[in-house]
Amino acid sequence: MDLRQLRYLIAVIDHGGVRRAADHLNIAQPAVGRQIRLLETTLKLPLLIRKGRNVVPTPAALELADRARGWLREIERSGHDLKLEVAGKRGRLIVGYSDDILHGEISRRMTQFISTHPQVDVELKFELTSDLAANVSRQLIDCAIIGGPAPSHISNLNEIHLAKHSLYLAVSLTHSFKDKVSITLGECHQEKFIIADMQTANGYTTAVMSAFRRADLYPDVITNIFPTDMILNMVADNIGISLVSRESASHRQDIRLIPIKPPPFINISLIQLSEARPIVETFVSMMVAKDRQ
Repeated sequence: MDLRQLRYLIAVIDHGGVRRAADHLNIAQPAVGRQIRLLETTLKLPLLIRKGRNVVPTPAALELADRARGWLREIERSGHDLKLEVAGKRGRLIVGYSDDILHGEISRRMTQFISTHPQVDVELKFELTSDLAANVSRQLIDCAIIGGPAPSHISNLNEIHLAKHSLYLAVSLTHSFKDKVSITLGECHQEKFIIADMQTANGYTTAVMSAFRRADLYPDVITNIFPTDMILNMVADNIGISLVSRESASHRQDIRLIPIKPPPFINISLIQLSEARPIVETFVSMMVAKDRQ
């Protein structure tokens, strides 16, 4: 039993005879009759009863045709869905990210992808930076947006640059630096800094520590698994100062961001498997399509 035989049987029933079915299908009448007989042989059941010049479907034929219509509709839907999935327009996409990443242009690109691909089920998954690359490699997530370079010891990943975020000095509205137009890190040698640890945001922390070294600065540092908003809350309460991107702090009215000279920055990258699914490639294409920062 194959799909062609089922389609021929449905056509015979719908059009009231083999000849009309053949005309509808635009094929020779003997071909329709032959396939129906093969189907009867396979099922060991009579499907059509000849009455004069007409044929009448048996109850078995009517039951089979009814089921076959459902099968064919499901196959057609599955084929359509498969074409969309192969084209990268349908499916499930799990995107990992670390803290201080999904802001500004990166967030806008993500929102645009979701709005223009309604048949893609996007799941955003926050994870520690230390876990993201390993989970992409193990195919637990499809791709990840990270700050800083991907770990060099994982060989099956592609890394694509998305943006560069400058870091600013974040201080409270009552801090003595609040009115400065710009600042160097060397001026902050007596300040206490609040930063996330390497496990939470490896790229961010690496950029901050590199900036400290370049400035020959070895400040008192409070470090922990801090999300960005917690760091900003502590800055607003005058517990310390911090380095953050404008994108991550633009919503805050209770802190002041001061440009640093020379400006430290964090590179935002997307990592994916070297051979990724079409839906991942579609996502990546949209994420890199806009002008980079």
